[in-house]
Amino acid sequence: MPGIPVSIIVAVRNDESDLAQCLETILRQDFGDFACIIVDDRSEDSSLTIAERFAARDPRFRIIRQQAFSGTRATAKNTGARTTTARTVLFLEPSSKLLGASPSALGRAVARAERVQDEERIAGVLMESARARPGTESALLRRDVFLQLGGFDESMSHEAEADFWVRLSREGYVLLPANSPDAPHAAERPRETPCHSAGKEAARRATSSPKTPIPSTASPSTASPSTASPSTASPSTASPSTASPSTPSPFNASPSAASEQTRQVHGAIRDLRTQREVQIVFAPHKDYHAWTMLRSVPRLEAEGIAFAFIDSTGNHLDEGARARIRAAHVPWVSYNNYCFGQFSPRLFVVMNDWEPQIRALVEDANAKGQTTVALIEGVQDFTDADIHQRRAPYQRARHVLLSGAFDQQFFSERTQTHVVGVPRLDELRTEACSFPTEPLVIANSNFSYYVLADMQPMWLRSVATACKKLGVRMVVSRHPADRGDFSGYEVTPWSMYEAIRRGSIFVSRFGSGIIEALAMGKPAIYHNPHGEKVIKFGQSMGAYPVTHDVDSLVSALEAELADRTDRRGRAKSFLDHHVAWSAPKPSTELFADALVHLCRASTK
Repeated sequence: MPGIPVSIIVAVRNDESDLAQCLETILRQDFGDFACIIVDDRSEDSSLTIAERFAARDPRFRIIRQQAFSGTRATAKNTGARTTTARTVLFLEPSSKLLGASPSALGRAVARAERVQDEERIAGVLMESARARPGTESALLRRDVFLQLGGFDESMSHEAEADFWVRLSREGYVLLPANSPDAPHAAERPRETPCHSAGKEAARRATSSPKTPIPSTASPSTASPSTASPSTASPSTASPSTASPSTPSPFNASPSAASEQTRQVHGAIRDLRTQREVQIVFAPHKDYHAWTMLRSVPRLEAEGIAFAFIDSTGNHLDEGARARIRAAHVPWVSYNNYCFGQFSPRLFVVMNDWEPQIRALVEDANAKGQTTVALIEGVQDFTDADIHQRRAPYQRARHVLLSGAFDQQFFSERTQTHVVGVPRLDELRTEACSFPTEPLVIANSNFSYYVLADMQPMWLRSVATACKKLGVRMVVSRHPADRGDFSGYEVTPWSMYEAIRRGSIFVSRFGSGIIEALAMGKPAIYHNPHGEKVIKFGQSMGAYPVTHDVDSLVSALEAELADRTDRRGRAKSFLDHHVAWSAPKPSTELFADALVHLCRASTK
């Protein structure tokens, strides 16, 4: 898409009744040098099929599908703007129609736009009335300006566009009129827009309170991904204003006055000054990533270290990180708003540095000289021995926080490593260990993310056969991402931890559950009849049996079930080597210590 003058971005979510007509009007307009990016926010109707039909018909149409429902059109619009390389962007609602000559009329306005000197860049009137504020459909926006101002605020459900105009005004931009009857091109069908009662009240207070001048905000030279300032970038319809500085901005009375209150309640960071003050950014994409990272928050707050969490839902699968972050009421920012914002943290912290969306942020942080930190998320196949793709886990972050000394062998001297253990074991290790009256075998089926998935039926059948020979009950603990066939098996609704607590013994292939069972005092068996190559559990150091077929599993089960004692003492050497079991501090404290130390040692 390089060199395309304009990208028309259409954010779609269950818009089958309007989308085809909207896209037809794009095809019929008189300006041919464009790209249309259709961002589907996990529609549940035929919207995606309609979009695919247009993409097959015309190569200028391109489809991006969000990985999970983001909850707001602002996310889909930002994704489109982030993806394109066009000089200007035009946002179109699926319920709107594009008049035939409108892009050309807007293009002529771009050509007439003039630059002004930075000292002339002042905030002015965008519209005569806040009630008549423009929609983004009425404006051709310079992409570098849109990105530099942070894009649409994804923490807002309905007033994201109005909020964007406020920020545009604060930076001294106005919309130049196209002076063409074709310019007001968005003929949107009437519809009712929900308005939050708290927003109405905040707007009422804003209109009745004395107005204060909007302070001038200098254009940061380090804006990412664009570094163009409003006074030096190429002209467009979003251009610096030469209006009188005494003219009050009607946006002081806009309903978007409620937006700051809303953002404070939900913890979303949109203020540029606040963004630049953040010292540590966390980028979880799973619920337990967020849970682990959140354990460092009390220490960071005590040290006065400003931090923020990235919510990547929409750009990544929804694996619970958003819910965990929001429930904790901590500062957060959406993935797109982070990319568009003024963040320049000392530390960028992840638990996975190879997943594409997060990997891009890690590599960008490295390029900017920020300190990148990765906490190992669990037991790891560091060499991708059983994974049919090259992930190179934890080879991108400059500092890696290891679970134990065992992990050190997989890192060269160029990577700084620090042993911190596994924070989630801190509470498990103090639990009392008890056994059920009747033997209960927990078979942990975790053939997830397509790793050795074809081996799942054989593995599960072998455990079931061994249990049948011994006459003991077996229940299956199923990993949420294991898509295998469980018909004919008793699958427990318990979490894995609860299954370990209630069971007599835990049988698993490669997985963190073996370590967690030992940490809780329960016996475990590493059962590997399928010949997986990863070496993590091959040497048990006396902590648990290793079995390779039904007969060896029967013998191991018989011996382990006869011993109803806490296994933590027997497993100490193994746990010391793999999870720093005998460290002088709990893992949570070691993790927080490492973050504070690295933050203090880093320079922006």
